[in-house]
Amino acid sequence: MENPTLQFNDQSCPDLGAYGDAGISCTYVSTENTCFHCQNPEIPALAHQESFCLTAAYLACPVWAMARGQKFPAELRYEPLPDQADDHRTRQTWVMALLICFLVLGLWLGWKPLMQFARIGTLPEFAPSPTSLLSHSASGMILTLTANSAPTASPVHPTNTRLPRPTLTSTPSPTLAASATIGRIELHLLDLPFNINTTSYLLHRVLAGETLEGLARKYSTSLDVIQKANLFITTPLWVGNVLVILPGTQTVDPAMPAFEPYQVPDAMIDLAALSTRLKVDPQLLQVYTDCQDSCQFDKGDWLMIPRLR
Repeated sequence: MENPTLQFNDQSCPDLGAYGDAGISCTYVSTENTCFHCQNPEIPALAHQESFCLTAAYLACPVWAMARGQKFPAELRYEPLPDQADDHRTRQTWVMALLICFLVLGLWLGWKPLMQFARIGTLPEFAPSPTSLLSHSASGMILTLTANSAPTASPVHPTNTRLPRPTLTSTPSPTLAASATIGRIELHLLDLPFNINTTSYLLHRVLAGETLEGLARKYSTSLDVIQKANLFITTPLWVGNVLVILPGTQTVDPAMPAFEPYQVPDAMIDLAALSTRLKVDPQLLQVYTDCQDSCQFDKGDWLMIPRLR
């Protein structure tokens, strides 16, 4: 069955289309909507799509007012939000750099006194005063030296002192949070599997040189499963695009919808508002975001938007 969302919209900009077919476009904001008015096709910012591209207000769009074939304005181009995983790796890099700096500083401060003695050439000498005493234990004897006197030795009777046995205390191992909470967090990270019902899903950002066949082998799935799970797939793959992958799945239920990866552009948007914006059934969206009626999504979260074929 033809996808009802892939159609020409009389109210939208006539230069807006899908990457694979300039004659059709989504009727909702999407990273697949592409502007063909300029020299090179570009994805408009999601907010710009909602305000101009998908409405009759495209006549007031600054891109529409430009002469055809010019460069697309950089400030109106879609820019993906930075991944949380990238921020975490950046913080780890800074922490490791600070630890190395502290280690080098500690070694330098520890060697500084020795370097001072090396420059002097001799270590300071300590001359005992005539009235000082020197005691030394050797082979069970105490040897006492006093000024102007012969050494005298006296036996030492060692005492057998038993040290107390250390007390071992058990430390409770850390416990993980509830599985629902873990799944809720994993659902919003790229390249980290999560489960919905009994099926495993994964959102993967395409890297340079990757192909559909290679991704199918890497995640023990099939080319047919990847194609059925994604609403939009262009070949060759675009670097930076996000795909829905079902690791370990060889066949899928024909009733399973196709998915569109979506990154939330606003902070604290609830399920009802998101389903209205994306024109998707709220109950179906709730199932594939694994959240309650009152849950909210934060800016930068990645979701799977189900689309009926």
